[in-house]
Amino acid sequence: MEFDRAFQLATSNLRFGWGITSEVGLDLADLGARRVMLVMDPQVGSTRVGEVVRGSLEQAGVGFREYDRVSVEPTDRTFQEAARFASEE
Repeated sequence: MEFDRAFQLATSNLRFGWGITSEVGLDLADLGARRVMLVMDPQVGSTRVGEVVRGSLEQAGVGFREYDRVSVEPTDRTFQEAARFASEE
């Protein structure tokens, strides 16, 4: 009996390390993004992490609008509101 001895794991690109959050703007610029929707919880947005992300986008010249009406357990209504925000902005 013959067995498969291989497997594949397809994931998003994950990076870890000190200061990596400050590269988000450069990453999006490299992808050709000119205008993005930044989805961030208001609590996170008020921290240093939020400042770093916004600053990185600005420094890279990537325009953005911030959507902070997120919830821990999103409903279909939450997704519809976020989609409406994205299409209107």
